[in-house]
Amino acid sequence: MTTKQPSLIARLLYKAAQKGWIRLEQNSFLNRLMTLYYLFKFRLFSTLAQHSPSPYRAIWSLLTGQNRYLFYTSSSPQAQELRLSPANLGPLLRLLKAGYPLVSVDSTLNTLSIAIASDLILLLRASDSYGVGCLNELLIEKDYGTAFPGYRILDVGAYIGDTPLFFAAHGAEKVIAAEPAPDNYALAQKNISGSPYADRIELLPVAVAATDGEMILHIDPKNLDSNALIPTSGNLARYTYTERLRVPVWSFAKLVAHSGWETIDLVKLDCEGAEFPILLETPAEVLQKVKKWVIEYHADPEPLEKRLQELGYHVQRVKDFVLTGLIWAEKTPSS
Repeated sequence: MTTKQPSLIARLLYKAAQKGWIRLEQNSFLNRLMTLYYLFKFRLFSTLAQHSPSPYRAIWSLLTGQNRYLFYTSSSPQAQELRLSPANLGPLLRLLKAGYPLVSVDSTLNTLSIAIASDLILLLRASDSYGVGCLNELLIEKDYGTAFPGYRILDVGAYIGDTPLFFAAHGAEKVIAAEPAPDNYALAQKNISGSPYADRIELLPVAVAATDGEMILHIDPKNLDSNALIPTSGNLARYTYTERLRVPVWSFAKLVAHSGWETIDLVKLDCEGAEFPILLETPAEVLQKVKKWVIEYHADPEPLEKRLQELGYHVQRVKDFVLTGLIWAEKTPSS
């Protein structure tokens, strides 16, 4: 697989953010311009016109930072107002273009529901998160793959339950998922319990790192997908952590022991910096129980790649966005 890389302009912007010259926060004017470019790149204006009664007003709302849009839903004959962050607008349109219907909108709570399978509807926040963008990565860009027949999966950073539900809906036998942030955990519980896959998913209200105990979870209330035990330079270029919460932490070794599995088919790590202590400090014999890793990294990934290669994995950086990216690592036959 060829590593997906951003354009030169995007890479320069990310580098500038890494050095602290600019900010890439969701509602910044720069991010609104980047969203407009996203609409051009994926030819989403016709999709916007198809699903909104006022597409030109929507573009004006994007550029002026009003972030208020009208969308048709499959559950109401009237267009519904949605306050949508710029980072979620493009991905929502891309999901609609791909045939994932917008089922409902709650203008009071500012939430939306999207059908991600014939038997599965996911509830998401419309703003103060990158939830729709995460769903785009899952369903359109297929960051974690497409089929998991009989898999036993550990999901570190379950967020609102989107990935454990996706794994279960596509064949996973069992998913043990960890999510420490109370707001995210509550929404994940709601999504999972209302699904036909609840019996295949165990949701734990814990963070995961290298050691057991408690740690401070750093929270940006305007970016609830960015909560971090160990904020990295990539996190700090995008997010402003104004809240702190002490949360229980399990070591990765404890999570593996809790599963009771001798081998683990897949581990997904999207834990905003905690991927480094998990991979660099966990004993080799624990890590080697895992057949395949999919890791979103938030700083220089070379130490992670080196560690996995030393443990006998074939490692591939499938996305590289300067401050973040995605690594796939799979055991080689000889290991």
